[in-house]
Amino acid sequence: MAADAHTGPILAIAGGSGLAPIKSIVETALDNGHRQPIHLYVGVRDERDLYLEAHFAALAARHRNLRFVPVLSQPHASARRRTGFVHEAVLTDIGDVDGAKAYIAGPPVMVERRRGSSCAAHAPAGHPCGRLLHRGGKAGAERGAVI
Repeated sequence: MAADAHTGPILAIAGGSGLAPIKSIVETALDNGHRQPIHLYVGVRDERDLYLEAHFAALAARHRNLRFVPVLSQPHASARRRTGFVHEAVLTDIGDVDGAKAYIAGPPVMVERRRGSSCAAHAPAGHPCGRLLHRGGKAGAERGAVI
């Protein structure tokens, strides 16, 4: 791991197709020997929208510091999984994010909700809470990320 690399906990939150960049970040941290906790939350609407579950379960089995939490926001049937909004699951589960670096990718509304709730609930006064980036996509769809 590079001397200037982040050595604290990582909070990685993905919504839908935002999982692609988050996957890369998590894998890179693990490949570089990151030993601090990595909290990976993936928010999708329904069970059928969840992908790469076996991949992340296998990673978590090999790396004790990785915690993988899928969250379903609109399950069509009775769910065995966590339900609700992914940003709310993070707030419920993780009380202290002091020293953590957050990576968030997904629909802009999810990014905005997490960004706002993170600043309000956890960041010290005056904390900038990262930059909000929007990128256009097909048919006007946008993706956001807080870095």
